Amino acid sequence: MLIRLHFSRYILKNFLKWIGIVTGVLTFIIMLFSMVELIRKSQTHTHVHFSQMLKLSLLQIPHILDQLMPLIVLFSTLLFLWNLHKKSEIIVMRSLGYSIWNILSPLSIALIAYSMLYLAFLNKAISITHQAHEQYADKVFKRPSNVVTLSKSGLWLRQEMEDNNYAIIHTKSLGYGKNLGPSTLYQFDEVGHLLKRYDVASINITDKFWIFSNPLLTESNDIQTAVPDFSITTKMTVQKIKKTFQSVGSISFLELPSFIKLIEKSGLSGTVHRIQFFKLLLMPFLFLSMALLGGVCAFSSIRGNTGAFFIISGIASGFFSHFLHQIFYAMGESQTIPSFFSAFTPTCISVLIGLTLLMHLEEG
Repeated sequence: MLIRLHFSRYILKNFLKWIGIVTGVLTFIIMLFSMVELIRKSQTHTHVHFSQMLKLSLLQIPHILDQLMPLIVLFSTLLFLWNLHKKSEIIVMRSLGYSIWNILSPLSIALIAYSMLYLAFLNKAISITHQAHEQYADKVFKRPSNVVTLSKSGLWLRQEMEDNNYAIIHTKSLGYGKNLGPSTLYQFDEVGHLLKRYDVASINITDKFWIFSNPLLTESNDIQTAVPDFSITTKMTVQKIKKTFQSVGSISFLELPSFIKLIEKSGLSGTVHRIQFFKLLLMPFLFLSMALLGGVCAFSSIRGNTGAFFIISGIASGFFSHFLHQIFYAMGESQTIPSFFSAFTPTCISVLIGLTLLMHLEEG
């Protein structure tokens, strides 16, 4: 029992070392490409300083590494097992009666533990850094910040108007097609003083205008007066409003269920967020599938003693997993299949393939 404990500890220690090496190399590559891209962008923004670009790059790294984590697990498993083979340690382990499953079990336990830690704490931290990156990028490159927010009371939209005035539009939900339902428009001057309030039956949104139907005007005397329909010039369309909520990187796993209810209550589609929730929920099995596929590639290469097959099979496994997930995610986003199955099916297929091939290698 004590020998097996030491064996598992040795396997785990070496695997974590390779996780660190792969993550470190990828961090350097991401940093390098990110800085090159930011330098290219800064050519048209001469006010951007190197320290700002460095901060943007650092804030971007956690989110990118988070997206690449399945591939990090895959290649770490490959390199870890190949290194054991090069040192002839696998031969010794096998001669002592340790099977493929004994070697991969500590890896699987560590990945499941990491997944639990990730869902409880790390995902929240990554979502905060991603949100901070987006906000800081808007500030550095002087881009218009997000003008659409969502709360329990509905959608709130900010729209710039003439003479430096601006309007805040509140609606409880999106209507049908290109319409907003019953809404309220608050018009403010440049220093934030309320000028007028319009309560409208609906808003028709075109590519260039928002047309307000059956408006009731309320001014300082709090008396409502019916006024003719009017329009304001804007570039904000229903499609752009929906795209505002397509990015799920800034929403943590624990916040997703309540956000899905909120977004669907407002008439927006929560399909992308629902898929993201199930994807995160199934993360332990996704990492397990990567470890199993890595084991298949490594042990197949070890038996054939072919480094070329090791490299090619590892890259092919990464592409296969990514391609499989993208197909099912696209089917889920288009609502061809339920959201749960769009996240569950590719992970399940990868796990089953890995288990089947490893059983064949173990018995063969």
